[in-house]
Amino acid sequence: RQLIFSLKNLSEYSQVIVTTHSDHLLDVTQIDNIIRIGKENNKTKRYKINLTSEEKKILEIHGRNLEEIFFAKRALVVEGDTEEGFFPEASKKILENEQNYSFDYNSVSVINGQGDTIWFYLRLLKSLNIPFITLFDEDKLNDRDSFWEKLKENNLIKENEGSNLKNLNSEKFKNVLSTYNIVVLQPFEKMISENLDENALKKVENAINFVRKHWGKNIEEVSDQKLKDRVFKLLKNNKKWRIGKAIAQELDYNGIPKAYIEVIKTVAKL
Repeated sequence: RQLIFSLKNLSEYSQVIVTTHSDHLLDVTQIDNIIRIGKENNKTKRYKINLTSEEKKILEIHGRNLEEIFFAKRALVVEGDTEEGFFPEASKKILENEQNYSFDYNSVSVINGQGDTIWFYLRLLKSLNIPFITLFDEDKLNDRDSFWEKLKENNLIKENEGSNLKNLNSEKFKNVLSTYNIVVLQPFEKMISENLDENALKKVENAINFVRKHWGKNIEEVSDQKLKDRVFKLLKNNKKWRIGKAIAQELDYNGIPKAYIEVIKTVAKL
């Protein structure tokens, strides 16, 4: 921080150009001064971001770990805090045929695009030429037309696809979206509570209780008789980054939903 401060002061009197592989030296509040250098078709290219004042404000307020995007080779964009905490930890459990799918190893950044800000982050990644997968909750399909328009508006799908997809059922529609690296799955609380066996659900409940014990002032308790229902309500009512991380640490490979394993494997090798 002292180095950044000193360089900023120096730039008042002279031009300063810094090349770095450290996200600690980036200040997203000074986004106009950041240029990403990368390879495209075996040629070196520069990527400069031009943002509106509102988009700059989104970037500044988001805060957490956003600087690392500029160094990422790949990205996974999710819609909530719990998923943001879950996927990096879960990726450490995926080792198949001597392949390491850890997000740290494969330089994958996880971006939490809550609400409508998700569209901004997708545009940002495209402008930086960073390949990415987007994980949407399936409730987006409740208003398929609006969702489709958003995808087109942000250049995430081909313009001429629309007329062919209007009459597809939900599963076929999801399959088409997956060809664009857009994955639509159950919300996290459903994915965990409906796809894990009782032993894994107990681990999930233990992880949530551990977080409640140490950081839990705002974590609601539930008293349902059935374990599955308790886990669902705990996750539904407590969408927190730390809970997602604790759950992933508690589960082994076989406890991670298969659909999540496929997402991890795909994004790690984009």
